[in-house]
Amino acid sequence: MTSSKLMLFTLAAAFFLFAQAAHSSAQDRPTMTVSPSHVESPGEYTFKVTSEGWTASPPLGVLACPDLVDQTDCDRANGVTVNELQDGGFTTEIVVQVPSEGIYIGAGDYAETQAVAVRVTVGGEADLPATGLNTSLLVIMGTGIVLAGVMVFGLSRRLPIL
Repeated sequence: MTSSKLMLFTLAAAFFLFAQAAHSSAQDRPTMTVSPSHVESPGEYTFKVTSEGWTASPPLGVLACPDLVDQTDCDRANGVTVNELQDGGFTTEIVVQVPSEGIYIGAGDYAETQAVAVRVTVGGEADLPATGLNTSLLVIMGTGIVLAGVMVFGLSRRLPIL
């Protein structure tokens, strides 16, 4: 095997391993969507919460918190308890008083092994969802694809090899 073919094979193997690592890490946590994901003004709203990918045992709690770090201000009185999962997921509704700075709607099991949260914004566009995939990993994968393309052109003698 020539050195350029070995280099191409090594790059392809590394890309495959990065792709597999990203795929498996995304499955380690549940996902959740909240509808609507943003509201026009502060006030009381009913949100539809859909979540999947749970491996934790019920019951699960769904509640609203103004801050994810300091959870002492969470609205526990209006929280919703999910007692059953269907294929690792659930759909429920929750009534939330949304302040002008927005609010987080989160879900978690009572044993605190899994949790997920989505931010509801006020008056603007919705935040991008948290996918669980690291942005730097996407940059590395994209760079690997570009380099693989350059190597293919270089091996076909259309571009000089650096």
